[in-house]
Amino acid sequence: MGTGFVVLIHLVGTFILSTAIALVGSILVYCTGSKQTRPRRLFFATAAPFTGLFSLYFFYLTAAVIISGLKDTDIGIGDTWYIPLSRDSRLLFIDLPEQAYIEYKGQTIIDEVSHLDMTGDTVTGQTYDHTYFIYNATTGTLQVSDKPSSDIPAVQTEAWDFYIARKNALTGNWVVMAGMLAAGISVGIIWWLGKLLFKHRQIKNPNA
Repeated sequence: MGTGFVVLIHLVGTFILSTAIALVGSILVYCTGSKQTRPRRLFFATAAPFTGLFSLYFFYLTAAVIISGLKDTDIGIGDTWYIPLSRDSRLLFIDLPEQAYIEYKGQTIIDEVSHLDMTGDTVTGQTYDHTYFIYNATTGTLQVSDKPSSDIPAVQTEAWDFYIARKNALTGNWVVMAGMLAAGISVGIIWWLGKLLFKHRQIKNPNA
């Protein structure tokens, strides 16, 4: 699935969740409290879930795009996943997370990679057809063999697990901070909305 289609699914899911929360909140507000303040409370109960969840999603998505650009990683949605192995080398997955390929300066070096490990700028791995390889991520040089050896050893780490570990190492703290920032902004928007709605009531009824 393309990124645009995945974002559309996320938006539909966010809308459904917001609607469910707004419905429950509106029922609770209607059954409790005074009739005098009910209209404003109903509006807040209805608007807050949509405002909070959609702002959370869009702010986090914006942060994910920025992190992707800074760290040269995918944004976490869509049908393409990638991480840098060096300035010019990448590990990529398209459609199938089980099969990876390595590219150097936009050119495919080796595909159908099943297992992978990396020490410094040296990448060792193997493919699904049992081709073993050693790759220099800086120079783009590749050596292959039909069997493991002391120079090109067998690797136990699956390519997808390698991708997850390396991406977490590159972006983990950034992603956490982005989530916290997006959540903080969303809470602030909801707080501002409530302040705006109920401020007028306090002005009109200072002793209420």
